[in-house]
Amino acid sequence: MSEMKECDHFEGADRFFAVCRQLKGKKVGVIGHTQIDGDAVGAQVALFEILKNEGCEAFLMETEPGIPDHLRPLYGKYKTYQPHQVSVDEWCVVDCSQPSRVGDFFEAIRPFLLIDHHISGSPFAVHNFIHPQAAAACEILADYLYQAKYPISVVMANALYAGLIMDTGNYCYSSTRAATLHLGAYLVDRGIQPHVIASLVYNNEPRKKFLLLEHFFHSWKFYADGKICFGFLHDEDYEATGTDMVDVEGFVNYPRSIHGVRIAGLVQKLAGLIKVSLRSNEPALRLDQVAQRFQGGGHICAVAFKTTGTIESFWDDLINALQERLKVVEEGVLPYES
Repeated sequence: MSEMKECDHFEGADRFFAVCRQLKGKKVGVIGHTQIDGDAVGAQVALFEILKNEGCEAFLMETEPGIPDHLRPLYGKYKTYQPHQVSVDEWCVVDCSQPSRVGDFFEAIRPFLLIDHHISGSPFAVHNFIHPQAAAACEILADYLYQAKYPISVVMANALYAGLIMDTGNYCYSSTRAATLHLGAYLVDRGIQPHVIASLVYNNEPRKKFLLLEHFFHSWKFYADGKICFGFLHDEDYEATGTDMVDVEGFVNYPRSIHGVRIAGLVQKLAGLIKVSLRSNEPALRLDQVAQRFQGGGHICAVAFKTTGTIESFWDDLINALQERLKVVEEGVLPYES
């Protein structure tokens, strides 16, 4: 396999491993964001193994509302813990743009290390490795491992590859670089089987998820002459199907795939909490700027925010903000970024 270009690498590999070595002999919690996804799991497993190799007593921590069944095999034989079950000396966070994304308990904690790729991310750790140009947190770690020629176990390679394909939409999103594909190939060379990982994360869903998906399909509403499509899920939908917020991964991609839809959204309301997820195939629409108006964040084309109260309290403002972004792009004020 050909070598990657020097300009394709992420800065900070040597510093990253030096920081990991500073944690030798300490109890370290490794944690991702709430409603954990494949990228967070993959980065979590990889960082966990690196810390163990460097002499740490590392612990894989769960976040609310738990680990989806189809992602749990990525942990291999490693045990996961609830944060209250283990007392740790330091925390390391992956794939998180702000402390609140870890959970309410984390607001007063300053972690020792952060690996993140969100454009709206903030450097809230002692040592921050934030690369918004990365397609996934797993891409950052895979590149650091590549640069260091660090030994990669099959469990680590499996987890990193799963994170890469899930956060790039199987290498279809605009964040995918040539280097991203190169790192995927590098992980395949470490002994993984891509078809097995793809089947695990995409063809292993519980039946109840599809019952919930049916409710989601029937809830769709269109705005801005069909350019915006939202789906809605409420307490009664989860109750009727025996599901919760962990089961909605990927739902928002369905309305995004409709011809003519340029912005897709999912609104979830469960136990008083409202979460809004937004997706687009057009980087120029800068959904991250919309999310920031509602104290949320994420990537250029994939964002979310949370609130309490009623959907009506923010709905008009949200639709207006999205229509503004459409108008700005359509009038050619911003160049289209491919």
